Amino acid sequence: MALLSRQPRRGCDRYLCKDMGMKENALTLGLCGIGVVGVAYGMIRENHVVFIIGLLFVIAGYWRIRKKLKASSRDRV
Repeated sequence: MALLSRQPRRGCDRYLCKDMGMKENALTLGLCGIGVVGVAYGMIRENHVVFIIGLLFVIAGYWRIRKKLKASSRDRV
């Protein structure tokens, strides 16, 4: 019986984790992108509702990135 070799866990590269997968990376970037656009639009047009919704999208994207960063740092130790 051959031993299965486990690949070492890949760390996080700059802002996004490599082990998240393309769909998860796209979702995270989409959340942050929509949020930044919403915040900018809300500030320029003084639309408070759009500004708050944009902040929520940015916070959701940040939360996803932070969650993956915490998991990868926990695995390194």
